[in-house]
Amino acid sequence: ETVLVVDDEPPVARFAQRILGAAGYTVLSAGHAGEALVVCEKYSGPIHLVLTDVIMPQMSGRELADRLATVRPDMRVLYMSGYTDDILNDNAAFGADRQLVRKPFTADHLLRKVRDILDHPTP
Repeated sequence: ETVLVVDDEPPVARFAQRILGAAGYTVLSAGHAGEALVVCEKYSGPIHLVLTDVIMPQMSGRELADRLATVRPDMRVLYMSGYTDDILNDNAAFGADRQLVRKPFTADHLLRKVRDILDHPTP
């Protein structure tokens, strides 16, 4: 399975990439939402999941997920954030179905969350 990691903090992105790659996932990466859109457009294979930061410059993770859904409607979304719920609710305009992993996360927690989302699609 292929996972696209989108985070504007290089250490976080590298950590997630290492975890996912070591677990056998094909990992694509983007440093911001615009780059993620280009990666999705140019990558010819399926992308099963996007793991995106919630709050990024220029475009939020939610806005990115909405834009990617028009190009790759079957791709699932897992958000990641180190912000508290009150900041997320004020800034991210999440729906009730959000899937979120909190930063800092452990390898085990990230892998369990990714596997759960891939194995149990939401309606």
